[in-house]
Amino acid sequence: MALGNNIVVSGRGLGLRKEGTTRLASLPGTMMQIDVSEAAVNNRFQWEPYDQSFNAQMGLVAILLPDRMQGKIVTDAYTALDRCFLYCPLNGEEMNVLLHNVTGTADDVVLGDRLIVVDGEGTFITTTGTAADKSEPFVALEAITDPTADQLIHVMFTGY
Repeated sequence: MALGNNIVVSGRGLGLRKEGTTRLASLPGTMMQIDVSEAAVNNRFQWEPYDQSFNAQMGLVAILLPDRMQGKIVTDAYTALDRCFLYCPLNGEEMNVLLHNVTGTADDVVLGDRLIVVDGEGTFITTTGTAADKSEPFVALEAITDPTADQLIHVMFTGY
């Protein structure tokens, strides 16, 4: 179950760090997107869990980080309109992202599985292999059997 107690776990993390405010309550490890329906707050965009219905193509991969400035850890959720911190990884970087628990189904993850984002949730599931237009930005670096709730999983960013 995850690697360490951070979201970015490979070295210093040389990707891009961003700030904004959350539009909805969200957990660290969630993939986020800019909420284009809302004006910026203090010149910072509002971010919401990724939803492909608003973006037909995969855009920026931005993963929500814990709010270390407030002493928060990876299990502490942001609430609506909190100041938030995000990380845009580089290819090959290792991190922990939020694995979506699919209720009542076999949702095991095997080492090497590719992950896709769950529309409207910003969490991740193993690829279904049925949608050619879905991006598979992460590969699992650990196996998880029968998750009972959303949880962090150790992954590597592979690009798109």
